[in-house]
Amino acid sequence: MKQLSDLWFDGRKEKQFFLGFFNESYLKITSVATIKDSQGYMVAFANLMPAHRSYEMISVDNVTDVAKTFFQTSWFIEGLISQTLIVHFIRTSKIPFIQSRADIRLICSTIGGIIAALTIPFLLHRIVSFHFEIMPSIFYLYLAATILGYALVIENVKKIYIQKTGGWL
Repeated sequence: MKQLSDLWFDGRKEKQFFLGFFNESYLKITSVATIKDSQGYMVAFANLMPAHRSYEMISVDNVTDVAKTFFQTSWFIEGLISQTLIVHFIRTSKIPFIQSRADIRLICSTIGGIIAALTIPFLLHRIVSFHFEIMPSIFYLYLAATILGYALVIENVKKIYIQKTGGWL
């Protein structure tokens, strides 16, 4: 748990409250809840602060979560790319990029947005306040599958809309 706590704080000084900081001897005498990934590695832990009276609830005293930066980075990349591409799907009743091409300025700004989404985490991952990390290679395969899935759903919903209303926006 000490390694996980140190990894989470990444050299920053931890704020210390009465008991709300990493204290190995304290953790040995309290209950600790852990979260492990699919390979069995601990990615988060929380020590449970005991209730002082019978009517008080047990509360979480200290939480460490390494997976947070992974989630934030993946959300940033996927969100920016999908939001950039949606313009191409709603601007025409045809299949974008295949049956209908946008103006070169829109295409260039889309490419710029996608490049930004993919490179910003690489450029800023060392600045702790941004909470970015370099994503594993497999993430980009999942990203491509997710974006393709979005595109298929959008095109199918668009077809249904056109059939029901007789036209596109």
